[in-house]
Amino acid sequence: MSDEKSEIWTDPGDEITPVAPAPRRVLAHLWSRRKFGATLICIIVEAPVGEELRILLGNELHRIDLCRDREATLTLADRLRLLLEARGWLTV
Repeated sequence: MSDEKSEIWTDPGDEITPVAPAPRRVLAHLWSRRKFGATLICIIVEAPVGEELRILLGNELHRIDLCRDREATLTLADRLRLLLEARGWLTV
């Protein structure tokens, strides 16, 4: 064995720099809603398994759900949209 440290092993106390996950491709923008000057945006993003339904509040991630297929993703997005509309969120 070599005395050199492997790139994947660290010793206690070593500083490490986390690797940021690769950006994922946006597959669809489904809807946007506005209330009190805030905007919610619903998008579908590719995921390693299935798809992610993401709700953004402005530029911040507000909610993320992993769905097994497009039908499940669209069903959840529609349920969330109806809930928001019932609470006074308006179409942008």
